[in-house]
Amino acid sequence: MKNFFEHQDEAKRTTTYLIFLFGCAITFTILAMYAACILIARQNGVVQSSWQPAWLGTIALSICLIVAFGSFRKMTTLRGGGKVVAQGLGGQLVGQDTSNPQERELLNVVEEMAIAAGIAVPEVYLLPEASINAFAAGLTANTAVIGVTQGSLTQLNRDQLQGVIGHEFSHIVNGDMALNMKLMGLVHGLLFIHLIGRSFLFSSHRRHTASDRDKQGGAWLAFACSMTVIGAIGWIFGQMIKSAVSRQREFLADASAVQFTRNPAGIADALRCIAQQSKRSQISSTEAEAASHLFFNNVSALSSFASAFSTHPPLAERIRRLGSDAAIGTSSPARTQAANRSLAGITEGASPATLSSHNPIEQRSSAMAISSFAAADEVERSTDRLEAPNRLAPDALVADIGIVTPAHLTQAQSLLKHLPQRLLQAVRAQTGAVAVCYGLLLDPDTEVRSRQKQIIADSSRTVYDLLEKIEPLLEQVSVRSRLPLIELCIPALKQLKPEVAAQFFIRVKALIKADGKLSLNEFALQSVLQYRLATYFKPEQTAAERASQLTDVWSDSLLLISALAKAGQTQHSQIDYAFRCGIQQLPGVTKQTMPADMPTCTLSNLSKALRRLRQAEPKLKRAIAQACAHTVLIDGHTTDQEAELLRAILITLGCPVPPFLNLLPAR
Repeated sequence: MKNFFEHQDEAKRTTTYLIFLFGCAITFTILAMYAACILIARQNGVVQSSWQPAWLGTIALSICLIVAFGSFRKMTTLRGGGKVVAQGLGGQLVGQDTSNPQERELLNVVEEMAIAAGIAVPEVYLLPEASINAFAAGLTANTAVIGVTQGSLTQLNRDQLQGVIGHEFSHIVNGDMALNMKLMGLVHGLLFIHLIGRSFLFSSHRRHTASDRDKQGGAWLAFACSMTVIGAIGWIFGQMIKSAVSRQREFLADASAVQFTRNPAGIADALRCIAQQSKRSQISSTEAEAASHLFFNNVSALSSFASAFSTHPPLAERIRRLGSDAAIGTSSPARTQAANRSLAGITEGASPATLSSHNPIEQRSSAMAISSFAAADEVERSTDRLEAPNRLAPDALVADIGIVTPAHLTQAQSLLKHLPQRLLQAVRAQTGAVAVCYGLLLDPDTEVRSRQKQIIADSSRTVYDLLEKIEPLLEQVSVRSRLPLIELCIPALKQLKPEVAAQFFIRVKALIKADGKLSLNEFALQSVLQYRLATYFKPEQTAAERASQLTDVWSDSLLLISALAKAGQTQHSQIDYAFRCGIQQLPGVTKQTMPADMPTCTLSNLSKALRRLRQAEPKLKRAIAQACAHTVLIDGHTTDQEAELLRAILITLGCPVPPFLNLLPAR
């Protein structure tokens, strides 16, 4: 089974292959347009020879510019994130504070999946469609959204809905979502040729009507017709490429959904519900076809019958591949009711210390295989018997990146269950989310805390009053539950107006500076907030250069490992040992290249180093994550500071980390 970093490499290779295929489609378009132009010119006596290299060069340049402009125009629009796609499809944002039971259940499922997968909690959009379908859209996990049709809420039970959402989360984690967004841009570039040809056709038709004997007008009409038809054929080729790539990824996403939930019947029954519907999974929006490959199933009747244009495999084949358990159709109402009771039974007095003790390390090598689906019930029984480990191996930690097991999902559900209900209500509203973030930055020192509260009161009396009410609850939150609580705040914070968000970041920095120093806990919270929200409110205008060699980020890696080594150790010998254990995991490091001394690390420099390390190629990033894990876990223990800092670092490196840290034994 491929790990997260291998999936990222595969997505990169697939992107390169896609560019090649679209290059072939563009080449066909160029040659076809050249042939059409030569034919028209010879019939009108403009040229005698069929070989006109100057014409070929002009046509090739023109076609490439048209496709590039069309793709650039579409990608510029898509840079707004998944919400642009969702709104274009007619979706309405589901408010985090919704009181609708079906919408609340949907948000609960999405929150569970996001926490279990270690990615940002996506915004959820509801499409006014009676059919059963869903999609994930966005260029990055931080700008991703989940879209679900109204029919999915009314016709699916919780198990089935969880299977569908798990399928979409697989697309986010494995890099399919970003690839699909690029496909939209490339296909639109080919379509742009057809659109320009059609506009020429309409204008030439008017000219030709005005002067039927105008020979030049007839030639222009023929040219416009040729461009329209050839552009349409090129677009059809693009659609076929898009569909072929999409079909390859759907089986993997189905398997991942089973891996998330250990319940193959859930997603299989959802597929059966689609098969039994008259409209199946059809979407009526005019934008649906352009986004067809983003969805859970085919969005039109044509794609369901024409295999070349089908973005998804046949329903029967998808169900068959889910295994014998799925064939029976045993999505249990009792299981659904139990999950709903678990989420509804949130109590304010519960302690986070009672979180699930399931082992986060599962045998994942067969999780994606068909045989694993039939063994899902046995996995569930065996997982329930496991107790928390006394030691988590660094290699297992890195192997868990991007891999969500039922134990991770169980723990995410348990985390939500044991957080005070008042806090959960707070993070689902903009004011409450801001208050929770501010509250987690309050200093234990009374004098410093007083200054911080004054800063909050000066910025917003409403936020200050709410903070006063929830402050006792925030004090009960363990250090290891702080980052998950921050993650729950992200959807509400994304709804802030840009100018309000800018002021929010200013207040966060002011609260951190109130004591004149920056602690590791403050750094962890600030880093996650900046990483999750900065790209949402201010997308990067230019992509930074990717680092493929360790030499490109050697000094940054040393800073990072040095910070981790010092975070959980007090004695110099222990710090040095942890540092060297981490450095040895980096590729090509020998005794000769091992640094004699650790670099002096400030959290300001560490923040800059993280931004550069984030641009590392997947293979190199895996080695860096491995080094971080060995630095923290080599002694078999971890402190709360180490756990929070390590999780924050891996998150800001772009590594989706399941909540394994909540299971590590504190020292």
